[in-house]
Amino acid sequence: MKRFSILIVMTAAIVCSGNAQTEQRVQLVPDAVSQINLSGRQSLRIVAGSETRLETKSNHDNIARVRGDKMIISSDSAGITLSIAPKRNIKVSTEDYANVVFEGAFPMRSELEVHAEDFSTVTFVGSASDTVRSTNLILHAEDYAHIGSGSIMQAVQIDFSSEDFSRISLKGLDYIAGPNDTSIEQRSLVSDFGRIYTGRTTAGDMLLYTSEEEHDKTNMLGNMTDRVADAVRSSAGSEKQKKTVSWHFGGFILDFAWGWHNWGNEMFTGFAGVESPAEVGTTFNNIQLSGNYAIAHNRWLGFYVGLGLEWDKWKFVAPQVQFNTAAEPYAFANAGATSGSMLLTTRYVVVPFSIRIGDRDGVHLVLSAIPGIHWNASGLRTKQTIGNSTETIKDRSINRYINPYKFDIRAELYYSWFGIYAQFSTLSTFKGNSEELFPVKFGIIL
Repeated sequence: MKRFSILIVMTAAIVCSGNAQTEQRVQLVPDAVSQINLSGRQSLRIVAGSETRLETKSNHDNIARVRGDKMIISSDSAGITLSIAPKRNIKVSTEDYANVVFEGAFPMRSELEVHAEDFSTVTFVGSASDTVRSTNLILHAEDYAHIGSGSIMQAVQIDFSSEDFSRISLKGLDYIAGPNDTSIEQRSLVSDFGRIYTGRTTAGDMLLYTSEEEHDKTNMLGNMTDRVADAVRSSAGSEKQKKTVSWHFGGFILDFAWGWHNWGNEMFTGFAGVESPAEVGTTFNNIQLSGNYAIAHNRWLGFYVGLGLEWDKWKFVAPQVQFNTAAEPYAFANAGATSGSMLLTTRYVVVPFSIRIGDRDGVHLVLSAIPGIHWNASGLRTKQTIGNSTETIKDRSINRYINPYKFDIRAELYYSWFGIYAQFSTLSTFKGNSEELFPVKFGIIL
């Protein structure tokens, strides 16, 4: 009898435990909250309800945390449903592969705003009668995000934007009469290969136009990037693959470098300069700007190719110099002036090839090989004071002696987006029978 009683108690405990695990948890959304944030491969279902609240079967007490006017969905919650009360205005913001589904019809409200980025998706699902109604409808997509609808969107005013290979594709958009004679307004912005399709677009009973994704056969680049984005979402979506490295392809990064420079008679000796009329100051006159295309990259490794420009102003220590072609080898010589200043400007079109090693959001190293072609706008500039004015004399004849090619190697050490660099030239600035001068450059890079 005693053993039987123990079994009954154990069975009851197991049943109670199972019920506790499947208990529906509810978290009300405070009135002060106007934005729901979702990131990190999370999924959220949104429906119309009598009150605004979050529901889940998660074991966690708090489904989301509140920071000011934002509610951030917990990264370890699953199966979350957000009910939105009538007339409640909520902005939904998604990033990092997050997935949001608006399900069914939504009654009229003053504003509905969705902002999707970083491969996230937002979808309105329902039948043709499941309309989503809002006086002001705001849909923004960027960085390969996708906002789509299988139901009809109705609004008085719209604000749509799609950029960085993102797309907005709706089944249909109806402009409706607004309260208090609110005028119909539309703002639609597309940039950097973004696309917007509003489907069958009407105003009252009048058909305005039809803009459908299925009929856009001309956007080959868009269709290709859609397949790439879908493949990236698929590879990043499963729990099993979260532990593996996800490779991404495409995207542009802008690099801006600004630093000091000098040159030496041998490679790597530029920090010490030269002891001749070619001596220049270690000045803050190296500027580099390039756009880099990501061939393939993940969080810990990346391969890039770029196209950019590089400018240098070499300021001579001597007031004036001249390039003596009567000497052997050709070399700079002191012009004998006691006043004024002279500098040499060089410009190159460069094609950097780079490898990133390390955490792109933390400390990482970038190694670059930088071939370049000399841009003929270079030359010597002399500043002289004549009377009460200063005149600048330009002489481009030296360009014929500048090496038409360059090949530099550069190391960059970053923390997140801020870095420092050191760059060394493997080729002399001047060609042929000329004094060899190998530049060295260092500074900050963003």
